[in-house]
Amino acid sequence: MVVFWKDILKAGAIVLAIALLNLVGFIEYSRIDLTENGAHSLTPGFVQLLEDDLDHNMYIRVYLSGNDFPAQVENLRRNVEDKLIEFNHLSSGKVKYEFIDPEEDPELAEDLKIELEKAGLSEKSYSVLIKNKPVDIPFWPGAIIDYGLDKTSAIQFVTGGMESVDPFTLNLASDQLEYKFLQTFRKLTRDAYPKVGFLQGHGELPENSTISIRGHLKEYYDVEYFSLKDSAGRVLFNPKTDSTGKTSFRALKDYKSIVIAQPKSSFSNGEKFIIDQFIMNGGKVAWLVDALDMREDSLFMTGQSFALPYELNISDMLFNYGARLNNDLVLSSNCGPIWDFRKNQPAEWNFYVLARNSNRDPVASNLNPVKMKYASSVEPVGDTSIRKRILLESSQESRVFKSPARVALAYIDPAYRPKYIGNGVEKRPLAVMLEGRFKSFFRNSLDPAYKDSIVLKKESVPNKMLVIGDGDIIENRIHPKKVNKVKIEETDVLSPDHEVIVSAPNPIPMYDNIDFFKNAFDDLMEEDNLISLRGREFKQRPLNEKIVSNENSRNTLKFINVALPILILLIFGSIQYVVRKRKFAKP
Repeated sequence: MVVFWKDILKAGAIVLAIALLNLVGFIEYSRIDLTENGAHSLTPGFVQLLEDDLDHNMYIRVYLSGNDFPAQVENLRRNVEDKLIEFNHLSSGKVKYEFIDPEEDPELAEDLKIELEKAGLSEKSYSVLIKNKPVDIPFWPGAIIDYGLDKTSAIQFVTGGMESVDPFTLNLASDQLEYKFLQTFRKLTRDAYPKVGFLQGHGELPENSTISIRGHLKEYYDVEYFSLKDSAGRVLFNPKTDSTGKTSFRALKDYKSIVIAQPKSSFSNGEKFIIDQFIMNGGKVAWLVDALDMREDSLFMTGQSFALPYELNISDMLFNYGARLNNDLVLSSNCGPIWDFRKNQPAEWNFYVLARNSNRDPVASNLNPVKMKYASSVEPVGDTSIRKRILLESSQESRVFKSPARVALAYIDPAYRPKYIGNGVEKRPLAVMLEGRFKSFFRNSLDPAYKDSIVLKKESVPNKMLVIGDGDIIENRIHPKKVNKVKIEETDVLSPDHEVIVSAPNPIPMYDNIDFFKNAFDDLMEEDNLISLRGREFKQRPLNEKIVSNENSRNTLKFINVALPILILLIFGSIQYVVRKRKFAKP
Protein backbone atom coordinates (compact mmCIF):
# COMPACT_ATOMS: atom_id res chain seq x y z
CA MET A 1 0.00 0.00 0.00
CA VAL A 2 2.89 2.35 0.84
CA VAL A 3 4.48 1.62 -2.53
CA PHE A 4 1.19 2.45 -4.27
CA TRP A 5 0.98 5.90 -2.65
CA LYS A 6 4.64 6.58 -3.46
CA ASP A 7 3.91 5.88 -7.12
CA ILE A 8 0.89 8.17 -6.99
CA LEU A 9 2.99 10.99 -5.47
CA LYS A 10 5.72 10.56 -8.12
CA ALA A 11 3.18 10.68 -10.93
CA GLY A 12 1.52 13.73 -9.40
CA ALA A 13 4.87 15.52 -9.04
CA ILE A 14 5.71 14.85 -12.70
CA VAL A 15 2.31 16.12 -13.86
CA LEU A 16 2.65 19.23 -11.67
CA ALA A 17 6.17 19.95 -12.99
CA ILE A 18 5.00 19.66 -16.59
CA ALA A 19 2.03 21.94 -15.86
CA LEU A 20 4.32 24.55 -14.26
CA LEU A 21 6.72 24.45 -17.22
CA ASN A 22 3.83 24.99 -19.63
CA LEU A 23 2.52 27.86 -17.51
CA VAL A 24 5.95 29.54 -17.45
CA GLY A 25 6.29 29.01 -21.19
CA PHE A 26 2.87 30.59 -21.75
CA ILE A 27 3.67 33.62 -19.57
CA GLU A 28 7.31 34.15 -20.58
CA TYR A 29 8.36 33.31 -24.15
CA SER A 30 11.84 31.80 -24.37
CA ARG A 31 13.78 29.21 -26.28
CA ILE A 32 17.21 27.63 -26.18
CA ASP A 33 19.41 27.66 -29.28
CA LEU A 34 21.45 24.46 -29.35
CA THR A 35 23.05 25.07 -32.77
CA GLU A 36 26.84 25.46 -32.80
CA ASN A 37 26.70 28.78 -34.69
CA GLY A 38 23.68 30.36 -32.99
CA ALA A 39 21.61 30.02 -36.15
CA HIS A 40 18.34 30.58 -34.26
CA SER A 41 19.53 33.47 -32.07
CA LEU A 42 19.01 37.08 -33.11
CA THR A 43 22.07 39.33 -33.12
CA PRO A 44 22.34 41.81 -30.21
CA GLY A 45 21.84 44.73 -32.61
CA PHE A 46 18.57 43.30 -33.90
CA VAL A 47 17.36 42.60 -30.37
CA GLN A 48 18.11 46.22 -29.41
CA LEU A 49 16.21 47.49 -32.45
CA LEU A 50 13.14 45.43 -31.52
CA GLU A 51 13.27 46.34 -27.84
CA ASP A 52 14.18 50.05 -28.04
CA ASP A 53 13.94 51.52 -31.54
CA LEU A 54 10.35 50.89 -32.62
CA ASP A 55 8.44 54.14 -32.14
CA HIS A 56 5.34 52.82 -33.93
CA ASN A 57 3.56 49.54 -34.48
CA MET A 58 4.77 47.40 -37.37
CA TYR A 59 2.30 45.27 -39.36
CA ILE A 60 3.64 42.38 -41.43
CA ARG A 61 1.44 40.65 -44.01
CA VAL A 62 3.04 37.37 -45.08
CA TYR A 63 1.79 35.80 -48.31
CA LEU A 64 3.62 32.51 -47.84
CA SER A 65 0.44 30.68 -46.95
CA GLY A 66 -1.63 27.95 -48.56
CA ASN A 67 -2.70 24.34 -48.46
CA ASP A 68 -0.58 21.29 -49.24
CA PHE A 69 2.78 23.01 -49.54
CA PRO A 70 5.71 20.67 -50.21
CA ALA A 71 7.77 19.94 -47.10
CA GLN A 72 10.61 22.25 -48.18
CA VAL A 73 8.28 25.21 -48.73
CA GLU A 74 6.42 24.48 -45.50
CA ASN A 75 9.75 24.48 -43.68
CA LEU A 76 10.45 28.00 -44.98
CA ARG A 77 6.97 29.13 -43.90
CA ARG A 78 7.51 27.67 -40.43
CA ASN A 79 10.90 29.41 -40.11
CA VAL A 80 9.30 32.73 -41.07
CA GLU A 81 6.61 32.22 -38.44
CA ASP A 82 9.21 31.37 -35.79
CA LYS A 83 11.02 34.65 -36.52
CA LEU A 84 7.80 36.64 -36.35
CA ILE A 85 6.82 35.08 -33.02
CA GLU A 86 10.18 36.15 -31.61
CA PHE A 87 9.87 39.65 -33.12
CA ASN A 88 6.44 40.02 -31.51
CA HIS A 89 7.77 38.95 -28.12
CA LEU A 90 10.91 41.11 -28.11
CA SER A 91 9.01 44.19 -29.32
CA SER A 92 6.39 43.81 -26.57
CA GLY A 93 3.70 43.28 -29.17
CA LYS A 94 4.62 46.17 -31.48
CA VAL A 95 5.43 43.77 -34.33
CA LYS A 96 2.14 42.26 -35.45
CA TYR A 97 1.73 39.79 -38.27
CA GLU A 98 -0.72 37.69 -40.24
CA PHE A 99 -0.45 35.02 -42.92
CA ILE A 100 -2.56 35.54 -46.03
CA ASP A 101 -3.28 32.94 -48.68
CA PRO A 102 -3.34 34.73 -52.08
CA GLU A 103 -5.45 31.89 -53.50
CA GLU A 104 -8.04 31.87 -50.71
CA ASP A 105 -10.56 34.02 -52.62
CA PRO A 106 -10.48 33.04 -56.32
CA GLU A 107 -12.37 36.18 -57.33
CA LEU A 108 -9.75 38.48 -55.80
CA ALA A 109 -6.68 36.32 -56.41
CA GLU A 110 -5.63 37.83 -59.75
CA ASP A 111 -6.01 41.44 -58.57
CA LEU A 112 -4.08 40.64 -55.40
CA LYS A 113 -1.23 39.07 -57.39
CA ILE A 114 -0.97 42.18 -59.55
CA GLU A 115 -0.76 44.32 -56.42
CA LEU A 116 1.92 42.07 -54.94
CA GLU A 117 4.02 42.32 -58.10
CA LYS A 118 3.68 46.11 -58.07
CA ALA A 119 4.86 46.10 -54.46
CA GLY A 120 8.00 44.20 -55.43
CA LEU A 121 7.13 40.56 -54.68
CA SER A 122 7.43 37.74 -57.19
CA GLU A 123 5.79 34.33 -57.38
CA LYS A 124 7.94 31.20 -57.30
CA SER A 125 7.23 27.53 -57.87
CA TYR A 126 8.54 24.24 -56.53
CA SER A 127 8.40 21.04 -58.57
CA VAL A 128 7.14 17.82 -56.97
CA LEU A 129 6.29 14.39 -58.34
CA ILE A 130 2.60 13.49 -58.27
CA LYS A 131 1.80 10.08 -59.74
CA ASN A 132 5.29 10.07 -61.27
CA LYS A 133 4.64 13.36 -63.09
CA PRO A 134 6.36 16.67 -62.21
CA VAL A 135 3.91 19.32 -60.99
CA ASP A 136 4.86 22.93 -60.22
CA ILE A 137 3.41 24.16 -56.92
CA PRO A 138 3.19 27.99 -56.92
CA PHE A 139 3.80 30.07 -53.79
CA TRP A 140 4.54 33.68 -52.82
CA PRO A 141 7.67 33.80 -50.60
CA GLY A 142 7.36 37.37 -49.43
CA ALA A 143 5.75 39.90 -47.13
CA ILE A 144 4.68 43.54 -47.09
CA ILE A 145 5.56 45.54 -43.99
CA ASP A 146 3.82 48.74 -42.85
CA TYR A 147 5.45 50.95 -40.22
CA GLY A 148 3.75 53.97 -38.72
CA LEU A 149 1.40 55.89 -40.97
CA ASP A 150 3.40 56.31 -44.15
CA LYS A 151 6.22 53.77 -44.45
CA THR A 152 5.83 50.55 -46.43
CA SER A 153 8.34 48.05 -47.76
CA ALA A 154 8.28 44.63 -49.39
CA ILE A 155 10.58 41.76 -48.44
CA GLN A 156 11.19 38.85 -50.82
CA PHE A 157 12.43 35.74 -48.99
CA VAL A 158 13.46 33.81 -52.12
CA THR A 159 15.37 35.92 -54.64
CA GLY A 160 16.92 35.23 -58.04
CA GLY A 161 15.70 35.43 -61.60
CA MET A 162 14.50 31.84 -61.95
CA GLU A 163 10.81 31.22 -61.24
CA SER A 164 11.34 27.58 -60.24
CA VAL A 165 13.40 26.99 -57.10
CA ASP A 166 15.25 23.99 -55.67
CA PRO A 167 15.80 22.75 -52.08
CA PHE A 168 19.18 24.50 -51.82
CA THR A 169 17.59 27.87 -52.68
CA LEU A 170 14.87 27.36 -50.07
CA ASN A 171 17.42 26.39 -47.41
CA LEU A 172 19.47 29.47 -48.25
CA ALA A 173 16.33 31.61 -47.99
CA SER A 174 15.70 30.24 -44.48
CA ASP A 175 19.29 30.99 -43.51
CA GLN A 176 19.00 34.61 -44.69
CA LEU A 177 15.66 35.46 -43.08
CA GLU A 178 17.13 37.45 -40.19
CA TYR A 179 19.43 39.37 -42.54
CA LYS A 180 16.54 40.34 -44.83
CA PHE A 181 14.24 41.30 -41.97
CA LEU A 182 16.98 43.41 -40.36
CA GLN A 183 17.67 45.18 -43.67
CA THR A 184 14.00 46.06 -44.04
CA PHE A 185 13.45 47.05 -40.41
CA ARG A 186 16.54 49.27 -40.56
CA LYS A 187 15.17 51.04 -43.63
CA LEU A 188 11.73 51.60 -42.11
CA THR A 189 12.89 52.80 -38.68
CA ARG A 190 15.65 55.17 -39.81
CA ASP A 191 14.66 58.85 -39.51
CA ALA A 192 17.67 60.39 -41.27
CA TYR A 193 19.61 58.71 -44.07
CA PRO A 194 23.40 59.16 -44.40
CA LYS A 195 24.27 61.26 -47.43
CA VAL A 196 26.12 59.58 -50.30
CA GLY A 197 27.55 61.42 -53.32
CA PHE A 198 28.31 60.09 -56.80
CA LEU A 199 31.20 62.13 -58.21
CA GLN A 200 30.97 63.78 -61.64
CA GLY A 201 33.48 65.81 -63.62
CA HIS A 202 35.94 63.18 -64.87
CA GLY A 203 33.79 61.26 -67.33
CA GLU A 204 32.29 59.03 -64.62
CA LEU A 205 29.25 56.86 -65.29
CA PRO A 206 26.31 59.16 -66.15
CA GLU A 207 23.09 59.17 -64.17
CA ASN A 208 21.22 56.94 -66.64
CA SER A 209 23.92 54.28 -66.18
CA THR A 210 23.56 54.12 -62.38
CA ILE A 211 19.77 54.27 -62.04
CA SER A 212 19.59 50.67 -60.86
CA ILE A 213 22.22 50.78 -58.11
CA ARG A 214 21.14 54.24 -56.93
CA GLY A 215 17.58 52.95 -56.68
CA HIS A 216 18.78 50.21 -54.33
CA LEU A 217 21.01 52.51 -52.29
CA LYS A 218 18.23 55.09 -51.91
CA GLU A 219 16.35 52.63 -49.73
CA TYR A 220 19.02 53.19 -47.05
CA TYR A 221 20.93 56.34 -48.03
CA ASP A 222 20.33 59.86 -49.35
CA VAL A 223 21.99 59.63 -52.78
CA GLU A 224 22.86 62.47 -55.15
CA TYR A 225 25.37 63.48 -57.85
CA PHE A 226 27.96 66.20 -57.18
CA SER A 227 31.07 67.79 -58.67
CA LEU A 228 34.28 69.15 -57.16
CA LYS A 229 34.43 71.85 -59.84
CA ASP A 230 32.30 74.83 -60.81
CA SER A 231 31.11 75.54 -64.34
CA ALA A 232 34.43 77.24 -65.13
CA GLY A 233 36.41 74.17 -64.06
CA ARG A 234 37.68 75.66 -60.80
CA VAL A 235 37.95 73.39 -57.76
CA LEU A 236 35.31 74.08 -55.11
CA PHE A 237 37.39 74.00 -51.95
CA ASN A 238 34.70 75.59 -49.73
CA PRO A 239 37.32 77.09 -47.38
CA LYS A 240 36.75 78.06 -43.76
CA THR A 241 39.24 80.01 -41.66
CA ASP A 242 39.32 79.46 -37.89
CA SER A 243 40.27 81.85 -35.11
CA THR A 244 43.97 81.01 -35.48
CA GLY A 245 43.98 82.03 -39.13
CA LYS A 246 44.26 78.48 -40.48
CA THR A 247 42.05 77.41 -43.36
CA SER A 248 40.30 74.06 -43.73
CA PHE A 249 38.49 72.87 -46.84
CA ARG A 250 34.96 71.51 -46.43
CA ALA A 251 33.91 70.70 -49.99
CA LEU A 252 32.69 67.23 -48.94
CA LYS A 253 31.54 68.01 -45.40
CA ASP A 254 27.90 67.07 -46.12
CA TYR A 255 28.72 63.53 -47.27
CA LYS A 256 29.42 60.43 -45.23
CA SER A 257 30.57 58.57 -48.34
CA ILE A 258 31.37 59.23 -51.99
CA VAL A 259 31.38 56.87 -54.99
CA ILE A 260 33.88 57.42 -57.81
CA ALA A 261 32.60 55.19 -60.63
CA GLN A 262 34.67 54.78 -63.80
CA PRO A 263 36.53 58.11 -64.07
CA LYS A 264 38.17 58.69 -67.45
CA SER A 265 40.11 61.96 -67.04
CA SER A 266 42.78 63.22 -64.68
CA PHE A 267 42.23 64.41 -61.10
CA SER A 268 43.96 67.67 -60.22
CA ASN A 269 46.08 67.94 -57.09
CA GLY A 270 43.43 70.20 -55.60
CA GLU A 271 40.75 67.54 -56.06
CA LYS A 272 43.05 64.89 -54.65
CA PHE A 273 43.70 67.09 -51.62
CA ILE A 274 39.97 67.47 -50.95
CA ILE A 275 39.38 63.71 -51.23
CA ASP A 276 42.44 62.95 -49.08
CA GLN A 277 41.32 65.22 -46.25
CA PHE A 278 37.78 63.86 -46.55
CA ILE A 279 39.25 60.41 -45.87
CA MET A 280 41.40 61.72 -43.01
CA ASN A 281 38.27 63.07 -41.31
CA GLY A 282 36.37 59.78 -41.56
CA GLY A 283 34.80 60.07 -45.00
CA LYS A 284 34.29 56.80 -46.90
CA VAL A 285 35.31 56.37 -50.54
CA ALA A 286 34.32 53.63 -52.98
CA TRP A 287 36.74 53.62 -55.91
CA LEU A 288 35.38 51.80 -58.99
CA VAL A 289 38.20 52.30 -61.47
CA ASP A 290 39.16 50.97 -64.90
CA ALA A 291 42.94 51.09 -65.15
CA LEU A 292 42.88 50.55 -68.93
CA ASP A 293 40.77 52.17 -71.62
CA MET A 294 39.28 49.26 -73.56
CA ARG A 295 37.12 50.40 -76.51
CA GLU A 296 34.69 47.62 -77.34
CA ASP A 297 33.22 49.52 -80.30
CA SER A 298 36.65 49.51 -81.92
CA LEU A 299 36.94 45.78 -81.20
CA PHE A 300 33.72 45.00 -83.08
CA MET A 301 34.53 47.33 -85.99
CA THR A 302 38.11 46.21 -86.68
CA GLY A 303 38.36 42.84 -84.96
CA GLN A 304 40.88 44.01 -82.40
CA SER A 305 41.58 46.79 -79.93
CA PHE A 306 44.47 47.86 -77.72
CA ALA A 307 43.72 48.66 -74.08
CA LEU A 308 45.85 51.61 -72.95
CA PRO A 309 46.15 53.19 -69.47
CA TYR A 310 43.86 56.00 -68.42
CA GLU A 311 45.78 59.06 -67.19
CA LEU A 312 43.82 59.46 -63.95
CA ASN A 313 46.59 60.66 -61.62
CA ILE A 314 45.24 58.63 -58.69
CA SER A 315 47.41 55.47 -58.74
CA ASP A 316 49.97 57.06 -56.40
CA MET A 317 47.19 58.05 -54.02
CA LEU A 318 45.69 54.55 -53.92
CA PHE A 319 49.15 53.04 -53.46
CA ASN A 320 49.66 55.30 -50.46
CA TYR A 321 46.46 53.98 -48.87
CA GLY A 322 47.34 50.31 -49.49
CA ALA A 323 46.13 49.23 -52.95
CA ARG A 324 47.97 49.06 -56.26
CA LEU A 325 45.72 49.28 -59.32
CA ASN A 326 47.69 47.43 -61.97
CA ASN A 327 47.75 48.44 -65.64
CA ASP A 328 46.51 45.08 -66.88
CA LEU A 329 43.45 43.17 -68.04
CA VAL A 330 42.46 40.02 -66.16
CA LEU A 331 41.38 36.98 -68.18
CA SER A 332 39.70 33.95 -66.64
CA SER A 333 38.49 30.56 -67.83
CA ASN A 334 35.40 31.18 -65.69
CA CYS A 335 33.82 33.89 -67.80
CA GLY A 336 30.65 35.33 -69.28
CA PRO A 337 29.51 35.20 -72.91
CA ILE A 338 29.94 37.57 -75.84
CA TRP A 339 28.04 37.38 -79.11
CA ASP A 340 29.87 35.62 -81.92
CA PHE A 341 28.55 37.33 -85.06
CA ARG A 342 30.26 34.81 -87.33
CA LYS A 343 28.33 31.87 -85.90
CA ASN A 344 25.39 33.92 -84.64
CA GLN A 345 25.57 32.41 -81.15
CA PRO A 346 27.05 33.17 -77.71
CA ALA A 347 30.68 32.29 -77.05
CA GLU A 348 32.94 32.36 -74.00
CA TRP A 349 34.77 35.67 -73.60
CA ASN A 350 37.66 35.42 -71.16
CA PHE A 351 37.69 39.18 -70.58
CA TYR A 352 34.22 39.03 -68.95
CA VAL A 353 35.44 37.62 -65.66
CA LEU A 354 32.95 35.93 -63.33
CA ALA A 355 34.43 36.83 -59.96
CA ARG A 356 33.81 35.20 -56.59
CA ASN A 357 35.29 35.16 -53.11
CA SER A 358 37.18 32.10 -51.85
CA ASN A 359 37.83 33.42 -48.33
CA ARG A 360 34.21 33.20 -47.12
CA ASP A 361 34.19 36.95 -46.57
CA PRO A 362 30.67 37.93 -45.42
CA VAL A 363 30.41 40.62 -48.10
CA ALA A 364 30.50 38.07 -50.93
CA SER A 365 29.32 34.83 -49.31
CA ASN A 366 26.27 33.02 -50.72
CA LEU A 367 26.25 35.12 -53.89
CA ASN A 368 26.10 34.24 -57.56
CA PRO A 369 29.15 35.30 -59.61
CA VAL A 370 29.85 38.99 -60.10
CA LYS A 371 30.40 39.90 -63.75
CA MET A 372 33.40 42.19 -64.36
CA LYS A 373 34.16 43.42 -67.89
CA TYR A 374 37.79 44.20 -68.79
CA ALA A 375 38.73 44.37 -65.12
CA SER A 376 42.19 45.14 -63.74
CA SER A 377 43.84 43.44 -60.78
CA VAL A 378 43.99 45.27 -57.44
CA GLU A 379 47.02 44.30 -55.38
CA PRO A 380 47.16 44.85 -51.59
CA VAL A 381 50.44 46.65 -50.78
CA GLY A 382 52.19 48.89 -48.29
CA ASP A 383 51.47 49.66 -44.66
CA THR A 384 51.02 46.45 -42.67
CA SER A 385 48.88 48.29 -40.13
CA ILE A 386 46.18 48.58 -42.80
CA ARG A 387 44.01 45.48 -42.97
CA LYS A 388 43.37 44.34 -46.55
CA ARG A 389 40.45 42.02 -47.29
CA ILE A 390 40.11 40.55 -50.76
CA LEU A 391 36.39 40.64 -51.57
CA LEU A 392 36.46 39.40 -55.17
CA GLU A 393 38.97 37.44 -57.21
CA SER A 394 39.14 35.58 -60.49
CA SER A 395 39.23 31.80 -60.76
CA GLN A 396 42.38 29.75 -60.29
CA GLU A 397 42.73 29.54 -64.08
CA SER A 398 43.43 33.22 -64.67
CA ARG A 399 46.14 35.34 -66.20
CA VAL A 400 46.74 38.98 -67.16
CA PHE A 401 47.53 40.94 -70.31
CA LYS A 402 49.71 43.89 -69.41
CA SER A 403 49.30 47.27 -71.09
CA PRO A 404 49.23 47.83 -73.98
CA ALA A 405 46.90 44.83 -74.00
CA ARG A 406 45.81 43.50 -77.38
CA VAL A 407 42.24 42.24 -77.37
CA ALA A 408 41.14 40.40 -80.52
CA LEU A 409 37.86 38.79 -81.54
CA ALA A 410 39.94 35.82 -82.64
CA TYR A 411 40.10 34.84 -78.96
CA ILE A 412 36.49 33.67 -79.30
CA ASP A 413 37.82 30.65 -81.19
CA PRO A 414 38.89 27.94 -78.69
CA ALA A 415 42.01 27.31 -80.75
CA TYR A 416 43.21 30.88 -80.20
CA ARG A 417 42.11 31.41 -76.61
CA PRO A 418 44.83 32.25 -74.08
CA LYS A 419 46.21 29.21 -72.30
CA TYR A 420 45.79 28.81 -68.55
CA ILE A 421 48.82 26.71 -67.77
CA GLY A 422 52.36 27.47 -66.63
CA ASN A 423 53.84 30.45 -64.83
CA GLY A 424 51.68 33.45 -64.06
CA VAL A 425 48.42 31.51 -63.95
CA GLU A 426 46.70 32.14 -60.63
CA LYS A 427 43.78 33.86 -58.94
CA ARG A 428 43.85 37.65 -59.26
CA PRO A 429 42.35 40.03 -56.67
CA LEU A 430 39.75 42.32 -58.21
CA ALA A 431 38.16 44.07 -55.23
CA VAL A 432 39.77 44.96 -51.90
CA MET A 433 38.47 46.51 -48.68
CA LEU A 434 41.08 48.57 -46.80
CA GLU A 435 40.65 49.19 -43.07
CA GLY A 436 42.66 51.15 -40.52
CA ARG A 437 44.21 54.56 -39.92
CA PHE A 438 45.23 55.86 -43.32
CA LYS A 439 48.24 58.16 -43.77
CA SER A 440 47.57 61.36 -45.68
CA PHE A 441 48.92 61.38 -49.23
CA PHE A 442 49.98 65.01 -48.65
CA ARG A 443 51.63 64.54 -45.26
CA ASN A 444 55.12 65.03 -46.76
CA SER A 445 54.31 66.93 -49.93
CA LEU A 446 52.41 70.05 -48.89
CA ASP A 447 54.10 73.21 -50.13
CA PRO A 448 55.96 74.77 -47.13
CA ALA A 449 54.46 78.12 -48.06
CA TYR A 450 51.05 76.80 -46.93
CA LYS A 451 52.29 74.99 -43.82
CA ASP A 452 51.12 77.67 -41.39
CA SER A 453 47.95 78.65 -43.22
CA ILE A 454 46.26 75.35 -44.09
CA VAL A 455 44.84 72.72 -41.74
CA LEU A 456 46.35 69.38 -42.79
CA LYS A 457 45.30 66.21 -41.03
CA LYS A 458 48.14 63.69 -41.48
CA GLU A 459 46.40 60.53 -40.24
CA SER A 460 42.80 59.44 -40.43
CA VAL A 461 40.48 58.28 -37.73
CA PRO A 462 39.76 54.50 -38.00
CA ASN A 463 38.26 54.24 -41.46
CA LYS A 464 37.52 52.03 -44.47
CA MET A 465 37.97 52.30 -48.22
CA LEU A 466 36.69 50.14 -51.09
CA VAL A 467 38.82 49.67 -54.23
CA ILE A 468 37.40 47.74 -57.22
CA GLY A 469 39.33 47.25 -60.46
CA ASP A 470 36.24 47.58 -62.66
CA GLY A 471 34.48 50.85 -63.34
CA ASP A 472 31.29 49.45 -64.83
CA ILE A 473 30.58 46.76 -62.24
CA ILE A 474 27.44 48.75 -61.30
CA GLU A 475 26.54 49.99 -64.79
CA ASN A 476 23.00 49.28 -65.95
CA ARG A 477 21.79 49.25 -69.53
CA ILE A 478 18.64 50.79 -70.90
CA HIS A 479 16.13 48.18 -72.02
CA PRO A 480 16.12 47.95 -75.85
CA LYS A 481 12.41 48.76 -75.90
CA LYS A 482 12.88 51.94 -73.81
CA VAL A 483 15.89 53.61 -75.47
CA ASN A 484 13.75 56.30 -77.10
CA LYS A 485 12.12 57.49 -73.88
CA VAL A 486 12.85 61.10 -72.93
CA LYS A 487 13.10 60.37 -69.20
CA ILE A 488 14.59 57.01 -68.24
CA GLU A 489 13.29 55.49 -64.99
CA GLU A 490 14.36 52.49 -62.90
CA THR A 491 11.82 50.22 -64.59
CA ASP A 492 13.34 51.08 -67.99
CA VAL A 493 16.80 49.65 -67.32
CA LEU A 494 18.44 46.25 -67.08
CA SER A 495 20.55 46.00 -63.95
CA PRO A 496 24.15 44.72 -64.18
CA ASP A 497 22.76 41.41 -62.87
CA HIS A 498 21.06 40.74 -66.21
CA GLU A 499 22.63 38.71 -68.98
CA VAL A 500 21.36 39.84 -72.37
CA ILE A 501 23.49 37.60 -74.58
CA VAL A 502 22.15 34.18 -73.59
CA SER A 503 18.62 35.13 -72.54
CA ALA A 504 17.44 37.56 -75.22
CA PRO A 505 14.80 38.78 -75.90
CA ASN A 506 13.81 38.49 -72.21
CA PRO A 507 16.96 39.07 -70.15
CA ILE A 508 17.02 37.45 -66.72
CA PRO A 509 19.26 38.11 -63.70
CA MET A 510 22.18 35.69 -63.63
CA TYR A 511 24.75 37.61 -61.57
CA ASP A 512 24.90 39.33 -58.19
CA ASN A 513 26.63 42.62 -59.01
CA ILE A 514 23.94 44.63 -57.22
CA ASP A 515 23.90 42.53 -54.05
CA PHE A 516 27.69 42.44 -53.92
CA PHE A 517 27.99 46.22 -54.15
CA LYS A 518 25.18 46.73 -51.63
CA ASN A 519 26.92 44.37 -49.19
CA ALA A 520 30.31 45.98 -49.77
CA PHE A 521 28.80 49.42 -49.32
CA ASP A 522 27.11 48.40 -46.07
CA ASP A 523 30.50 47.12 -44.90
CA LEU A 524 32.13 50.38 -45.98
CA MET A 525 29.50 52.34 -44.06
CA GLU A 526 30.12 50.06 -41.06
CA GLU A 527 26.64 48.61 -40.79
CA ASP A 528 28.11 45.99 -38.46
CA ASN A 529 24.86 44.25 -37.53
CA LEU A 530 24.16 43.41 -41.16
CA ILE A 531 27.70 42.30 -41.93
CA SER A 532 27.89 40.06 -38.85
CA LEU A 533 24.72 38.33 -40.06
CA ARG A 534 26.16 37.82 -43.54
CA GLY A 535 29.24 36.33 -41.90
CA ARG A 536 27.25 33.73 -40.00
CA GLU A 537 27.92 30.29 -41.48
CA PHE A 538 24.97 27.94 -41.80
CA LYS A 539 25.81 24.29 -42.28
CA GLN A 540 23.30 22.21 -44.19
CA ARG A 541 23.39 18.51 -43.38
CA PRO A 542 21.38 16.86 -46.17
CA LEU A 543 20.69 13.15 -46.36
CA ASN A 544 22.95 11.06 -48.55
CA GLU A 545 21.32 11.12 -52.00
CA LYS A 546 22.51 7.60 -52.87
CA ILE A 547 20.91 6.18 -49.74
CA VAL A 548 17.66 8.13 -50.08
CA SER A 549 17.20 7.15 -53.72
CA ASN A 550 17.34 3.42 -52.87
CA GLU A 551 13.94 1.88 -52.00
CA ASN A 552 15.34 -0.60 -49.44
CA SER A 553 17.45 2.11 -47.79
CA ARG A 554 14.43 4.42 -47.53
CA ASN A 555 12.37 1.68 -45.86
CA THR A 556 15.22 1.03 -43.42
CA LEU A 557 15.40 4.73 -42.52
CA LYS A 558 11.63 4.86 -42.01
CA PHE A 559 11.82 1.85 -39.69
CA ILE A 560 14.69 3.38 -37.69
CA ASN A 561 12.90 6.72 -37.31
CA VAL A 562 9.34 5.50 -36.69
CA ALA A 563 9.12 1.89 -35.55
CA LEU A 564 12.41 1.43 -33.70
CA PRO A 565 11.74 4.04 -30.95
CA ILE A 566 8.36 2.43 -30.24
CA LEU A 567 9.94 -1.04 -30.18
CA ILE A 568 12.62 0.12 -27.73
CA LEU A 569 9.96 1.60 -25.43
CA LEU A 570 7.99 -1.66 -25.52
CA ILE A 571 11.11 -3.69 -24.66
CA PHE A 572 12.04 -1.46 -21.72
CA GLY A 573 8.44 -1.36 -20.55
CA SER A 574 8.25 -5.16 -20.64
CA ILE A 575 11.55 -5.51 -18.75
CA GLN A 576 10.39 -3.04 -16.09
CA TYR A 577 7.08 -4.88 -15.73
CA VAL A 578 8.80 -8.26 -15.24
CA VAL A 579 11.29 -6.82 -12.73
CA ARG A 580 8.58 -5.11 -10.68
CA LYS A 581 6.39 -8.21 -10.74
CA ARG A 582 9.20 -10.37 -9.41
CA LYS A 583 10.24 -7.78 -6.85
CA PHE A 584 6.83 -7.39 -5.30
CA ALA A 585 5.52 -10.93 -5.81
CA LYS A 586 4.35 -12.64 -2.64
CA PRO A 587 6.64 -15.46 -1.38
